[in-house]
Amino acid sequence: MNLRSPGLIVCLIMGLMGPEAVHATQVSRQVDAMGREYYLFIPDKLDPYMTYWLVVEVHGYGGRGSEGSGVRRWVERGDCIGVAPSFPNDGYQMLGKDSGLQLTQIFEKLRKDYKLHDRLFIYGHSGGAQYAHRFTLKYPQLVVGCCATSAGTWSTGRNFGTLNALATNVPVAISCGEKDTATTVPGMPMTRIVWAKAFEQELAKRQFFYKASYWPGAGHEGNPQGNAELADEAFALGTSGMVGEDRENFVRKVEVLEGLTQNGDLAEAMNRGGALLQRMKTRDDKQTAANLAAHQWTASPAATSFCTRTAQGFIADRMNRLSIEIQKAALNQIAMIEKQAAPDAVTRLQSFCGTFAGWTKVRTAASQAALRLQARVR
Repeated sequence: MNLRSPGLIVCLIMGLMGPEAVHATQVSRQVDAMGREYYLFIPDKLDPYMTYWLVVEVHGYGGRGSEGSGVRRWVERGDCIGVAPSFPNDGYQMLGKDSGLQLTQIFEKLRKDYKLHDRLFIYGHSGGAQYAHRFTLKYPQLVVGCCATSAGTWSTGRNFGTLNALATNVPVAISCGEKDTATTVPGMPMTRIVWAKAFEQELAKRQFFYKASYWPGAGHEGNPQGNAELADEAFALGTSGMVGEDRENFVRKVEVLEGLTQNGDLAEAMNRGGALLQRMKTRDDKQTAANLAAHQWTASPAATSFCTRTAQGFIADRMNRLSIEIQKAALNQIAMIEKQAAPDAVTRLQSFCGTFAGWTKVRTAASQAALRLQARVR
């Protein structure tokens, strides 16, 4: 088993993400505008109401994108599309050979082909970590979160790159094994572990949004499960503004509402959903800061406020999707009531008008169905 494989780490990530529905995945080899290959992973069935996150897994030095990439596991969540590009191995770690432009062009094309958010999540190990954090620093407007583990070099100045102040609100997770004491190649100014800690000092000095972990007893492979948790946290924070039990509690409450909807208890789902949305609208920076501190994330007041706004947007989006499902279920119930034409059908249809007073489509459908049934009786 190759513990250095980013694919293995991402596979482990999925075991930490909770009971998400597993979706079948289609994978295809594509060629980008530069004539370079990448592997595209999409859910077997795309939800027309959902906007997907693009997750990019960057291979290590000497590697390439593969249809066996661990990014497949992200896609099985049901809310992601995945990409495993092949970058030129002679310099991609420093975004050489236009490898940064390569990914931006892939992203631009996929945004035309699929309904994607305007930022992506990027992950890499070793050489992939070098690329991932430098891409984040160069294109922060395109990145929702980054996890970089066991990089051989970091952007600490000189010819290795510098921090970009525009990236301070992007959650960046880094890690290194405490025994990763070699240099990537002879002549490097620092070993991997020393360099990782120097990079953390730069992140702290510039008030970046980050979490750093150093694994006791681990060499260059790091801690696969720990790295999985870091990637999961960076993704969760970037996409939902919440991490750990804070996010899990909200997701569980939404799952309860989804269960009520599936069971046809639409009024209860609406009432609970409205109360939940109202509570989450009052979420403030103090709550966010406590959530971040509990998981050892370092965040400036600006990054904390950014997470609060992200959480509110995430919650509004989930509740909007739930509203769509409630409306679809209500329209199906109306059609069934009209079809069955029971003696109390008109009364039941009229009750929809009160329950869904602010839902024009449902109210109209119920009124028209009631009128048709009354006309039959006459």
